[in-house]
Amino acid sequence: MKTILKTFILFSFLYISNIASAQVSKKDFVGIWEFVQFGADPNNLGPSARGVLTIRTDTSFTIVRQSGQGAVITQSGTYKVADDKFFVQKKTYQMPALGNEGVGQEDKLTYWFSEDKKALRYSYALASGEVYYEVWRRL
Repeated sequence: MKTILKTFILFSFLYISNIASAQVSKKDFVGIWEFVQFGADPNNLGPSARGVLTIRTDTSFTIVRQSGQGAVITQSGTYKVADDKFFVQKKTYQMPALGNEGVGQEDKLTYWFSEDKKALRYSYALASGEVYYEVWRRL
């Protein structure tokens, strides 16, 4: 009986710790971010197209980019923080010119924050297997 109780207490502690960690991580995502770097080589990222990512507390996100017609919404959807390494993004809209790859499905992205939480870097894989990296700076 003592062993069962100890096991229950241990799993309860780990579960609560995991929830607390995810909540802190979710809070770190919320805000307005500027797209600053992009590329396939994580050690040699280049400048990105102009864009702004808004991540809200209601778990929604929107990416707005500059185009010849002005600012356009290129992607929107929802997110959830899975743990301290991954978040899951579900695109509910993607600008038609970008195609519809990934719309409606959940994509697992690996993320890293700078120490001061003012930069967010994440990576994702396309259906082709190509991996890309993006860096966003908090505004």
